[in-house]
Amino acid sequence: MKAIFNNTSLHGQFRDVDEAGDYFSGVFINLYRALTDNHVVLYKNSETFACKVTPSETLLDIMNMYGVPYVSVLRFIVADPYLDTLQDEVAVAFWQEAKLLTVDESQDRANDGKRTDYSYNGTTHNLEQFCTYKGVLEALVRDSTDRIIYALSRYPYMEERRVVLSEFVKKDINRTKFTPDDAVAIVQNLDMLILFKSKGESSHWWGSLVSKEGIFEYRLSISANREYRITFLWDKDIKFLTAFIKKSQTTPKAEIDRACKVKRNLGRL
Repeated sequence: MKAIFNNTSLHGQFRDVDEAGDYFSGVFINLYRALTDNHVVLYKNSETFACKVTPSETLLDIMNMYGVPYVSVLRFIVADPYLDTLQDEVAVAFWQEAKLLTVDESQDRANDGKRTDYSYNGTTHNLEQFCTYKGVLEALVRDSTDRIIYALSRYPYMEERRVVLSEFVKKDINRTKFTPDDAVAIVQNLDMLILFKSKGESSHWWGSLVSKEGIFEYRLSISANREYRITFLWDKDIKFLTAFIKKSQTTPKAEIDRACKVKRNLGRL
């Protein structure tokens, strides 16, 4: 996976330098870290410097200002590597087989995490635009299902719920083969569990597994007609215990016992 900074997404939309700073140091830096954590290169071209950040200041203007606290963040963003300057950065993306990264949330929110077809030199290419932290994490998981654990532990879920994974559930997840759609669904649909569980409403997303132990299960239908289950504890943090493919109508006693055993070893979480 490669990512490219989409120059067209900076068009002077920030009212002033301070508003731009709030975005770059508070939002964009998290997107950038998610990419670098996963060794995804963020490409840009030399014309990025000329992009308008505010109605009157370009990226280069701000980088040359003294006393602007987020200049160090901008230097990360525009650091090497560069692509050759081309007239159309979409063409650059085709050439690199890269995904488009945009920082203009208001303009591209509707396309966040969506794939877009572009035609170039007679060939149709499928690129993915993302502009939010969620969009970046979903794109990373779609690119490599090995990143499910990374995304689950960092995804900004409803009610600011955090997911904590036991070493057991990490091994369970890593030994299961998922399609990209499976992987994204596991990460995304946890918000549905949180929505219904918080209200105490029954839902096909969750159910009680061992009521006296307070152990529940996160329910997912994934590819190849498989039913996937992740056992968890419901607290301020959602603590994932174990995971397995459910192959029978009832949950095997061995899986119930295993979840209970992991609960008793919460020091491993």
